[in-house]
Amino acid sequence: MTDFIERRQHPRLPGHGLVVVVGRQMFPIANLSIAGLAFQGGPNHQVGDTLRIRIARIDAPEDCVNAVVTVRAADEFMVRGEFHPTLPLMSYIVAHLGDISGIAPTYPAFRRATGPRTSRVP
Repeated sequence: MTDFIERRQHPRLPGHGLVVVVGRQMFPIANLSIAGLAFQGGPNHQVGDTLRIRIARIDAPEDCVNAVVTVRAADEFMVRGEFHPTLPLMSYIVAHLGDISGIAPTYPAFRRATGPRTSRVP
C-alpha cells in the first residue's frame, strides 16, 4: 500500500457555520482554504464554470463576502472550486480560520472586526 500524498498547497479546514449563496440558494461549505472551497451542491455545475457566489455565516447572513470561483470538480453531491483571489475574500477567510482555530491573525487587516464583517476591508 502506498502513502497518501497531499498535493494541495494550502490545507483545507472545515467551513464551520459558513454557507455558499448562489442566487437565492444556500449550500453548506464542507471545507475551505485561501485557495478554494468545497460545498454541497447539485449537479447544475460543470467543470470550468465560473460562479459568482457569496460566502456568509449561517447565523449572521449580513456577515458575508462576494467571491468568484472556477469549478474544478463537481459531482451530484459536492462542488470543488478555486477562488479568484481578492483582498476582501482573503481577509474574510483568514478571519474565519482564526475564529475556528482560536488563533488571531497577526496582520490587523485580517482580524475579525467587532460586529458583522462585510466585504469592506477595515
